[in-house]
This record gives sequence, structure tokens and C-alpha cells, in this order.
Amino acid sequence: MTETASDLTETALRWHIRLRNGGDADWDAFADWLAQNPDHAEAYAEVEAMDHALDSALPDLHFPAPQPAEPQPVAANDDAPAPARRWRWAAGAGGALAAGLVLALVGGPFGEHGSSRYQITTAPGESRTIDLDAGTQITLNGDTQMVFDRKDARFARLDHGEALFAVQHDTQHPFTLEMGTSRIVDIGTLFNVVSLPDQTRIAVAEGAVDYRPDGQSIPLHAGQQMQADTAAGTARVSPIDHDTVGSWRHRRLSYDGSPLEQVAQDLGRVLGAAIRVDARIAHRPVFGTIDVQDITPVRIPLLASALNVRVVKQGKTWILKPAHGPTP
Repeated sequence: MTETASDLTETALRWHIRLRNGGDADWDAFADWLAQNPDHAEAYAEVEAMDHALDSALPDLHFPAPQPAEPQPVAANDDAPAPARRWRWAAGAGGALAAGLVLALVGGPFGEHGSSRYQITTAPGESRTIDLDAGTQITLNGDTQMVFDRKDARFARLDHGEALFAVQHDTQHPFTLEMGTSRIVDIGTLFNVVSLPDQTRIAVAEGAVDYRPDGQSIPLHAGQQMQADTAAGTARVSPIDHDTVGSWRHRRLSYDGSPLEQVAQDLGRVLGAAIRVDARIAHRPVFGTIDVQDITPVRIPLLASALNVRVVKQGKTWILKPAHGPTP
């Protein structure tokens, strides 16, 4: 039976109401409904847009005060419920920022540094800001591990994950970031780094850095980004909008042709969820900004329309599949 536009809107509205207090089972069922037909995601997006528009209009609405009614006797044990309150999603980034942060001394040999080095690890979906010295601040994204030195505030090592660096330049003692056999030497700047097993991404918002993989030198200036394939030993430099560098801190992810596979990795760090992409669309380019202010792991199906995908849950992993066509 073909669903009419009215049917779709009514069903989408029912889902919108149901999900206000929905648990994991409700969101799983919602993901299944979205996957049935691309029109479902569009209908839901329209209902949500109307809901947001109503919220913004409410402060401008004025209602005449009701005339006082005759007082009614109320029994002492009257348990009348409190007036219903309008519920809005408010899943900001602060809810669980430090819930699983691990701070520990790093074991193993560190040469002359001894035990002065320490490790900080954030769980997926968390973030943490570290002040190393006056003017130098590092913000770790989720699923990130870094090493610092109590005796040297101009050193850091990014083992894996993503971090934003705001560094005060010191010509006599430049800030150095280690990543495996590579180093980044700061020339006074604001820059973002992603370190993964097979790639390194650097984006510079202010100033400049010198990326030094295996003794080589690749200078990067404000408004430039670089993606290096660590296995192939190649690197590609391209322009980037300054304002998008480190925008994950505000739960906004901006892309100008990045592959969907990379987008899924970024979403996983910010949202604290396991997200995988079907191989058929893993390299599909993504353009635009994804705002995940109101997205929590169970609400990942809401991204289906923006990414033009079907979202299917397998165990604890969300799979992004082609929006159209047969499901293998």
C-alpha cells in the first residue's frame, strides 16, 4: 500500500512524540522505519523543522490572562499532576565530558625523562582540555590518547585520536608534537591534528606548523590542511576555511569533499559510538556542515537524511548503507 503525504506526516509526528521519552528499543525501531523508505527521513525532518519553528515562535506569542475563576475546594490528599512541560532534546557535549577520563602515569622506559611523563586518555564521546603553560592549551577529542611531560611543557605526543592545539610561540623553545616517527614543530599557531593508524590529518587556523615525517619537512600555513597516507608515504595539501578548524569542539563537523568513511570516524569520536560505512559508499564525498548538537548515540538514525544513507544497527554498531537499492 502506497503511503500518502498525509500518512507520512502523521506517522512521522507519532515517532516524534514517541521518541521524546524513548528508550533504546524505540530508537532501534525508529531506525528500522527510516530504513524502509527514503521518504520517511524527509517526512521526519519536516516534522522536526516545524517543531523547532514552533519553539522559536513561542516567546513572541502573547495570550490574555484568564479571568479568575471561583475558588474550588481541594482535598488535602489531592495528588493532581503538575502541568505538562514542553520537552526538548538537549544532548549537549557537556553531559559526559569527564565521566570516563583516565589520567595515569605512563609505564615503560622514558630515558632521561623517567616518570615525569604521563598519559591522558579520553573515551569516545568525551573531551578534555589541558593547559600546559601560559598561552598553550590542548583540547582532546573523544577516543584520544596523548602523553605529556611534567618537566617539559613544550612537548606532547599524540598516540591516536584528535586534538586541537593553541600554542604560544617560543623561538628559543618551540613546541613539538610527536606522532610515531613524525613530528610537528609549531611556529606559533592554532591547529588541529588527527592521528590514525593509516593516516595523519593536520589543519591550520592561525600561524604555521612544520610537519616532519621521517626527517622530511612540509610547512603548513593558516588556511591550509594536509592529509598524509602513512602507509604509502604520500601527503596532499589543500585549502581549508579557518573557521572550521577544530569545530568539533562545538559539535559541528564541516567537510569539503571528504569521504564518508572519514566522516563516520569523526562522528564516532564526537558521539561516542561505533559507526561503520558500507564499502559501496565508503569513498563517497561529503560536502557541508553536520550539526550534532542534539545527537546522542541512540539518535544516530536522525543523520540518515543529511548523509543520504540508510542507518542500520547491528549489535552495538551503526552501519551506514546506500539510501536506495537492494540490501545485500
